[in-house]
Amino acid sequence: MTVADGVRAEERGTAVLPCSFTHPGTNFTLVGSVIWIKSDTDVIFKCTYSETDHSQGELCENVTQRDSGNRFRFVGNLSNNDISLMMEGLSREDAGPYLCRVELNIGSFQAQSPTKLEIEGKKECLSVVSALTAQ
Repeated sequence: MTVADGVRAEERGTAVLPCSFTHPGTNFTLVGSVIWIKSDTDVIFKCTYSETDHSQGELCENVTQRDSGNRFRFVGNLSNNDISLMMEGLSREDAGPYLCRVELNIGSFQAQSPTKLEIEGKKECLSVVSALTAQ
């Protein structure tokens, strides 16, 4: 499994948690589940490919999905060994470690170390108005 050590995003923004895996070469079509876990215990996202068609750009369509209010979206491609996850509407509570896992018909794979998501406060643009006085 290949993951980022950390991802930084703004509060109320969007972040992508990248995750890819390698497996022994096989002639099987990959089917199974993509799972993302926060803090080693809370499954925040699970997407099950029950069919063999998981082409590029498919965002867990035609599969079973549990995603906690539609804030989490699969943006990877199982055929390309990519199980990346997009998180939208981030809050400070979303900060923390995340593990990716894939359970396939040929075996299960899980990241050995988590990706740490850091949430920064929303940067506000301030207008500065200054007055010039005539002398």
